[in-house]
Amino acid sequence: MAELVVIVMSGALGGLLAWTGLEGLTHEQRVREYAAWYTTFAAPGFLGGFLLAATFFVGITSLYTRDEDREWWGRSGAWVLIGGVAWTAASGIAIFEPTGLAEFPVLLTSLGGLSGLVSVVLGFSRNTAAVNSRESGAGLVNTALAVAAPVAVVFVLALLAAATSALFALTLGLIILTGPAQDGGWTYQQILERTRWDRLVAFIVTLALTSVFLSRYVNINKFSLHSMYRNRLIRAYLGASRLGEYGHRRDPNRFTGFDPRDNFTMKDLAPDGAPAQKPFHVVNIALNLVRGTNLAWQQ
Repeated sequence: MAELVVIVMSGALGGLLAWTGLEGLTHEQRVREYAAWYTTFAAPGFLGGFLLAATFFVGITSLYTRDEDREWWGRSGAWVLIGGVAWTAASGIAIFEPTGLAEFPVLLTSLGGLSGLVSVVLGFSRNTAAVNSRESGAGLVNTALAVAAPVAVVFVLALLAAATSALFALTLGLIILTGPAQDGGWTYQQILERTRWDRLVAFIVTLALTSVFLSRYVNINKFSLHSMYRNRLIRAYLGASRLGEYGHRRDPNRFTGFDPRDNFTMKDLAPDGAPAQKPFHVVNIALNLVRGTNLAWQQ
């Protein structure tokens, strides 16, 4: 019964917080007039009120709950907070950053380009390595890299959002956007406000189905660095072992230097009725443990 009373009180507190937030808005205003701010902060604001109500509940019931309960509430609260912060960051970057690029192109472009350049230069610096973290200049370099890299990422995401809107305006305006363009062209804010959600969802589903279809016929492993590394190993070891003194004749391509016959199977090293041939093969296996319940194996 006591827990039920606290639940009702916590729910009432959460409802009061949500009602207070809504009362702070002018009722005569339509949501579309502040849609960008609503999209960015409404969901995190609601989640924040929920967390405050949950915190009240956890505190009042602390005399009757166990460590397992508090651990569960702590983890769930952390994920709710992470979700709210991620929502605000992603929405803010997608909605406000491209507008800022249009309003202050020189300043923000210079800032984004400079941060990207700093990230690239410091990324190659020997002072950023973990083994050199105790050197005198390592702390300053790591701090500069920790600041420059996120700024560069935000700048790139803003460019992607702006490029996506520009793509809609140039090629898909008649399909996704509603109404004619104003002032001789589409602005980023107009594209955000006039995008038809039903057609946008259909567009996203079409891209997703296209990706699924292509993934069944295009093997990305064929174009990965692993495949390139495999080819180099074949040429460096198997190809180098196919010498004339062993009865093998390589016929590599004059341009690439690869011979398809270098990639032979392991059973060919010891054919039936013949002694084993060079090279002596050693199978090296590395097991990467990524999950488990044995605490002694986690390191």
